[in-house]
Amino acid sequence: MGPFKTEEEMAEAACTRLTSQPGASNGAYGFEYCALHYYAQEDAAFFLSYLSDVGGTAAGGVKYCEIPRALLDVEHKDVVILGGAHTHPHNRQFSKKDMSTRAHWLPVRFVDPSTKRVWDRQLMMFVREKTGNAGLTFTTTQPASSRRFVKASGFPSLGPTMTMGMSRC
Repeated sequence: MGPFKTEEEMAEAACTRLTSQPGASNGAYGFEYCALHYYAQEDAAFFLSYLSDVGGTAAGGVKYCEIPRALLDVEHKDVVILGGAHTHPHNRQFSKKDMSTRAHWLPVRFVDPSTKRVWDRQLMMFVREKTGNAGLTFTTTQPASSRRFVKASGFPSLGPTMTMGMSRC
């Protein structure tokens, strides 16, 4: 899905796409959907990969999906994978698995050797509530003063467990 000129445009479109999938907003009976978000150097644009619904419900009713670990985009040869994106059908909080180091590509902050651009990988999580409110929550290493996404009003705080931001979509 793309191209998008900015990461914000991609995230907004991804939120709509992922949260409108069957079961993506069905609470305890719902499903998680996952994708990769990436940047294509030759187009100077952001993209969202195919959606994956590989996952299920683990012990204790924990929903999960497996974020793709590789990308096959025959139209774009020089891409930078910036992280994963997934839905939560039941709440807007990151799970313990989401917060684990296993959920993040390392290094989290890196320099692209060809362009010398500094990138921050982010894990994006999307949720659409029964009220129709939809939001994006993301992890970031950026200081609050330089974040491109901002916390939207009307969404509860996630607490100080990690540097996060939140935005409506």
